[in-house]
Parts: sequence; C-alpha cells; structure tokens
Amino acid sequence: MKKSLGLGLLSLFLLVLAFYGLTWGGPKLWVKETEWDFGKIPANTTISHVFWVKNLGTDTLRILSVKPG
Repeated sequence: MKKSLGLGLLSLFLLVLAFYGLTWGGPKLWVKETEWDFGKIPANTTISHVFWVKNLGTDTLRILSVKPG
C-alpha cells in the first residue's frame, strides 16, 4: 500500500512539474516573424526592416548576437 501511494504521489509530482515547469521563470523569446524577403535590391542601396522581439518570460532576455541568414 505504501509503495503504491509513493509511486502515485511521485507520478503526480512529475506530472505537475512537467506542466508548470514549462512556464516557471527564465526568459522566453517571442518573435512576430523570423525572416523577411527584401526581394531584388539595387547595388549600394540601404535597406532595413524591423523585427519585433518580446520577452514573455519572467527574467531578463539577453540577445548576445544576431546574424543574417
């Protein structure tokens, strides 16, 4: 009986941890769009595009580098 109860409680704990562990603390990056196609661009032309980035987490989100694809 005690072994069964212990396994049941352990299973319940792991289930709760799996469900809530995904949302506990830390940064969580959200990006509206992950790529942008500029199409054909004439040489020596300056272009730009804004990528909206949001931190949905509870800790500081640090972006350490950005590289073109």
